[in-house]
Order: sequence, then C-alpha cells, then structure tokens
Amino acid sequence: MTVDAVVFDLGNVLVRWDPYLPFIGHMERAEVEALFDEIDFPALNHRLDAGRPWAEARAEVVRRYPHRADAFDFYREHFADSIPGPVDGSARLVRDPLLSLTCAIVASLIVLPVTWYHYPVALIPVAIAAWTRSRGMPQARRVSITLFVAWILADAAIALPVTTWIAMALVLVAVRMSRPFSSSTLGQVAPSVEDGPASGDAIDRVEVVSR
Repeated sequence: MTVDAVVFDLGNVLVRWDPYLPFIGHMERAEVEALFDEIDFPALNHRLDAGRPWAEARAEVVRRYPHRADAFDFYREHFADSIPGPVDGSARLVRDPLLSLTCAIVASLIVLPVTWYHYPVALIPVAIAAWTRSRGMPQARRVSITLFVAWILADAAIALPVTTWIAMALVLVAVRMSRPFSSSTLGQVAPSVEDGPASGDAIDRVEVVSR
C-alpha cells in the first residue's frame, strides 16, 4: 500500500465530528450521554484513533457491557453521520500546500521575536511562488497588483512599521487568489465506514475531495 499523506489529527481539525449525530432520531441525547459514560467512550474512541480494530473494540463492549452492544453497533453502522462536513478553511489548506505554507509562516512570525524587516523578507519566496503560478490565469493581473501593493507597504514599514502587517495580509490574499482550482467545490466530504477486504475490521475513511 502506498502512503500518500499522513494526518495527525482529523476530527474537528479537517472535518467536523460529533459522535452524538448518528443517534439523532434513534436515542435521546440523555440516553446517549449515559451510554458514553458507561462504556467510557472517550477512552474507547482514543484507542480506535490509535489504530485499534473495530472488532476488538466491539469485543470489549460485548464482554464488559453486553447490554450496550446494539447501541455500539448502531454507532459503527452510522459512523458516517458523525462527520457532517469539513471544518471551514481546513480542507482548503490541505488542498493548497502554498497557502498552507504561507499561513504557517505568518503564524510563526507572529509568535517569534524577530525584528520587523524579517516579516516581508520571509514572505518573498511565497510571493514569488504565487505570482509564478498565477501566470496565464485570469487572476494573474490581480495577483500582481496585490503583490505590488504589498511590496510598497513593506518598504513603507521603514517609517511606519504597522504597514508590515498589512503587507503580510496582502501576500496571504495574493496566495489565495493565485489558486489554480475553484474553491466553490472544495471541501466536499465523503465519509464512509467499510469492512476491510481481508481482516473484516472496520476502516474509517474520510475523503476530502475537489472536483
């Protein structure tokens, strides 16, 4: 199997996750809370996140809480309902490495104790990348103008340092503007719970797709 990406966190980071949603119309909220408290759902779910097979988790529930087995099976069968959609903005960052890198640079510059001129200098590579990838695209002119204004404001920061932040914001806008794909279909989520073809263990799969 080829590994295309490694995701260190998913629920409520890339996609929204609410374990109560599958039970809507099937059990009252108070009943679900009692279920989760009794089987220690947070700990059980943590072990599933760590790679424990569903079959092992179910065996534990059946052994320790046999009267809760049906509810646990119901959750597994309706697991897709616990993922209603992407976290706003997260899917875009995953699909656009340049935007993700730019956000990371801006965030790091906010917390690192550097002098004001490090900010625009650090963003020069992503500004060049944004300008380059927008060439030949309808938004190329807007990207160029935005980056030009950012450059002027970065120079003005010599006398008025606050303009550095405006310049950084404009570079971020230019990077987003230079994206070669449409954002209108970005972040559609297709969740599913499937049985593995060989082991029979359940596999959580969440695909963030762009068409």
